[in-house]
Formats: sequence, C-alpha cells, structure tokens
Amino acid sequence: MPRVDRVIFTLTANPLYVPYWNLISRVWHTKFGVTPTLIFNGDQIELDSCGLSIAHGEIVRLDNIPEVTLNRQRDWSCTWSLFYGASLFPNEVCMLSGIDQMPLGGMFFDAVRGLPDNAYAVGFGDAYGGTYYPSSHHVAKGSRYKEIFAIDADWKTEVVKVFATRPQWPSIDPADAWGLDEVYSSALLQKHGDFTPLPIFWNTWQPTRLVRESAITNEVLAEITGNRKSEWHMPRPFSRVNPDTLAKIETAIPTYTWM
Repeated sequence: MPRVDRVIFTLTANPLYVPYWNLISRVWHTKFGVTPTLIFNGDQIELDSCGLSIAHGEIVRLDNIPEVTLNRQRDWSCTWSLFYGASLFPNEVCMLSGIDQMPLGGMFFDAVRGLPDNAYAVGFGDAYGGTYYPSSHHVAKGSRYKEIFAIDADWKTEVVKVFATRPQWPSIDPADAWGLDEVYSSALLQKHGDFTPLPIFWNTWQPTRLVRESAITNEVLAEITGNRKSEWHMPRPFSRVNPDTLAKIETAIPTYTWM
C-alpha cells in the first residue's frame, strides 16, 4: 500500500460533532497529504446549515433513510456510511476514522505502507481482543470494501439490507441499533477471511494516544513534534478545546512524507 489517498468521516447535523470537520480536514490535508472526505447524512438544508468548509476536503451528501433510523441524535446508519463512502472510490486507498480523532504523527501509516496494494487492513485488530473490530482505521482500496461487504451502489438499498440483520446481533443496543456497523462488518470480514488485522492497538497506539482528559504540556508538544504520539481523541464538545492549545498542537504535528 504505497499511501492512503482518502480518509473517510461521517456526520449528521448533530451539533456535538459538526465543528470538528473544518479543523480535522485541514490537519489531514496539510499535514498528511490525504484527501478528507465527509459523508454527510441528511438533507441539503441540514448540510447548508452546518457551515462545513470544502477548502481542505470533499463532502458527499446521503439522504437520511427514515425506515432504518431509530434515533436521529445517535443514528447507527451514519456509521455504516463510512463503509459505503469508501466503496464510492474503488481505485483509491481509503481509511475510515472518527471525526474527533486527530492524527498526531505517521506511526499508523508506517504500519500499513508495507502491506500489499490489494490488502484489507483492520488497523485496530486487537482493540476488542478477538474477532470483533472497531470501524475506525480500516484501510483498503474502495473496491475491496465493496467486494468484502457486498455493498450495493444504491445507499437506501444498502442500509436497509444491513438494518435487516440486526436480530442476529443481541449485543447491539435495541433502542437505536448502535454498534450494528461493527458487528456486521466484523462478521463479514471473518466470513471472507482475506484481511489483515494489525495487532498494534494496545502495544503501540493506546500508550501514545492523547485522550480527552490529557494535559497538553510542553513535554507533550515536544513528543508530538518528535513523532512519538499517535492521535488526539479530542475533547467533546468541541467548545471545550482551548483555541491556543489547539493552535500549538496543530503547529507541533510534523508533516508526513509518503515515499
């Protein structure tokens, strides 16, 4: 895998998450040379109301599908649009990520660059300790997402299909089907078999990760500059982020070079 071409995010008009896009898209584009791609779930009026910039990325809008929406504020279908969104770019290497996860260095990209061009990598293959995986940090060409998950070209057809499987998964929240994306994708990956779960979460990623409560000291900033931090799982809501601290972190992130 010579490089990651796109990083895929997903969003509704939920004000808890909307403000992250303008920042996170700039960081991915300017520091890592990757095209941030937002899959926005909602109508055009909702999208227009959010003030989302395309200065550093691209936005793809998908209609909300009422038949599969149990809770508009915690809409599971939004999470499946990560996988659907990746399938829209068959010839590009697409990575999935949460919109409040800011990369602080290149250690994850170093871990996937040595994989074959047609690999499907589950970046946090050991995070849940078994055959069940987070949706974040999957990396593969869009064509591989489409193949492994048999993703339909029509968004409504696809999301209704996935929603219909929810009785198979007793672990998901019946009130809103939250987590359906992870159990469904994990089961199909296991069935397909041709994928690479990377065992890096607990030994490499988590120990070098900044979480919402982390203190941002000068020592931490120096570690970011030295490429010794993995990511910042940012405070929530976005209004909790100190603008001065944010500027210091963004400045400290080293520019990544794809060879």
